Amino acid sequence: MINKNEAANRSESDSSAITARLLDFTKIEQVLNEVARKTVQEHARAGRKIPVWRDGQVVWILPEIEDDGEK
Repeated sequence: MINKNEAANRSESDSSAITARLLDFTKIEQVLNEVARKTVQEHARAGRKIPVWRDGQVVWILPEIEDDGEK
């Protein structure tokens, strides 16, 4: 059985680890850019258009397929 002090310490430790990860802005930006790139490529392979912001309005375009070496 976990006592209250152990639970509080575990919670603080988990919170500190999460906070440390969220402070790594460079890594977060890299991950978000990679996810966005993969999502755009998935839409391109499926022939689906994506919305982009151009000249103050939303325009739907068909993205180009990148040759990223993944199969």
